[in-house]
Amino acid sequence: MPEVLLKRVPMLTETMPVWLPPRRRHAAPHLLVDGAGKHHLIWMSRNNSENSISCVVSADAARLLTNTLPTRDLCSVDAGPSLTRVEVDMFATSPLPMEVPGSSDLIYATSASPQKTTEHHLSFCSRSASRKVEETDHDDRSKCVTFPEAEVRTGAALGAFQNFPLVRPGQQIYFARDIAQQTDSLLTAAWQRAFGNSFSPEGALLVIDVAPPLAAKGPLSARLKKIVRFNIDDRFDPMMPITRKADDLRFLSLEAAKSSVHLRMIDFAKDKPSVANVQLMMGNGEVDLDRSWAERPMLVLETRDARPRTKLVFSRGEVAVQSGKPVTTDATTEALTLQTLVFERDAAAPSNMPFVKSAGAACRVVYEFAPNHTDWPCYRAFDPERTMRASPATRMQASQMLVGRFTRAGGHGIAFPDLCLKSEPIILAPQGSTFVPVSETAGWTGPPRLTQTIKCEPLDAAAVASRPIADKAP
Repeated sequence: MPEVLLKRVPMLTETMPVWLPPRRRHAAPHLLVDGAGKHHLIWMSRNNSENSISCVVSADAARLLTNTLPTRDLCSVDAGPSLTRVEVDMFATSPLPMEVPGSSDLIYATSASPQKTTEHHLSFCSRSASRKVEETDHDDRSKCVTFPEAEVRTGAALGAFQNFPLVRPGQQIYFARDIAQQTDSLLTAAWQRAFGNSFSPEGALLVIDVAPPLAAKGPLSARLKKIVRFNIDDRFDPMMPITRKADDLRFLSLEAAKSSVHLRMIDFAKDKPSVANVQLMMGNGEVDLDRSWAERPMLVLETRDARPRTKLVFSRGEVAVQSGKPVTTDATTEALTLQTLVFERDAAAPSNMPFVKSAGAACRVVYEFAPNHTDWPCYRAFDPERTMRASPATRMQASQMLVGRFTRAGGHGIAFPDLCLKSEPIILAPQGSTFVPVSETAGWTGPPRLTQTIKCEPLDAAAVASRPIADKAP
């Protein structure tokens, strides 16, 4: 039962649900930081799979309430919610929020849609994410503009849009992969139809500049600034922007080889974009990271200093299992190793400038739990013979890595949410060229007992980063 109905006052150390409109399909929340530095949490929630109506739910991230259950089961301000809600038809299944500088409504929901013309021309649709829906002039529908360029308007050879367009203040960038077979060989075409194409190279990048609407309640002004055709294998996807600067079209990608992973750069400002190598420097020379560093997503962030820096944050984890020793059902402890590396350089640096390691840490996380509770995922050790059975260490190994200012200390910290200790995530605070845990212990003594202990040390040796995690002893 919702806590609000129980009239129970939540504790600040507890994790509490955010009650979104029920019976809808909620996308993951977007964290949008506007030009003033304000943080917005925005959910795009589909009503059902039969239409493209979305409930746009937004909140001030710094003032998000723990009890958000509305007084009525509606997606509107009439429901009396503590969150802002707007229900509107976006004419697309995956709308996105974006900041539009200079507009009276700062945040808009936007989408790229083929639904607005009988010819299925590509349109850009938008609607304020905060303005209350009125009963006139189809205000419950987004307003759309169709691109005049024939190549984009008809969608000729644009193929399939990827699900991770890039959103900047006043700009959106889409990648589209060609799905038509690009071969004159009948034998090759038959092979691709039967077995697929391992690396689809053809595609296009669309840069769309977005400006405030020309009339009140009108559509955003959308202009196709640039379309770039490219021939780059899809094994380089996803490609991530190196900076928030609107005119900078340099993108980073990771290329994983059999035993290593390499950093690549593609400059889409060029007429024929190509893949170039970017060095990672650690110690006194270049380092080739082990492939395991690509098993978790790399994060790219840009600082907001007077002279911005681009930072690349890598992480990897490994459950500690002693080779040849079976895991018994009465085991009451398990451990894993978490490692992280940060490389950085000036955001405006030339493309061939290397990224230099600025921080790194190797942490050992040990869980201890009460015996005889193996039906619970948080009270059993990982068994390599039963890989589908979760444990505290495997859950942490798969945990999402977050980067932000989590402590009063200066600089960006790193956090790993813990599914077994939901209100006590692992938070690593920056300390010189390494990270230290904000708290070395977490959990409870029971009953039943579940505790976590973490100790970290600097990660400075290139030899350690270039090979798999070596320590697997429990």
